[in-house]
Amino acid sequence: MLAIAALSTGIALLFAGVTIGHVLERFVTRGLDERLDAQVAVLARAVRPDGSLDQTRAIDLP
Repeated sequence: MLAIAALSTGIALLFAGVTIGHVLERFVTRGLDERLDAQVAVLARAVRPDGSLDQTRAIDLP
């Protein structure tokens, strides 16, 4: 009986660890994507029509 309880607990902990890992991975990836999108938007606004970079606008990176 004790072995069954230990096995069930181990399986539950493994499942919880995998599930929490996936949720945290998605959360971190989404946060990274949002920050990169914001930085790309700032850089896109800092590009002049001739293709050069306006240094004063590029300093405002988040």
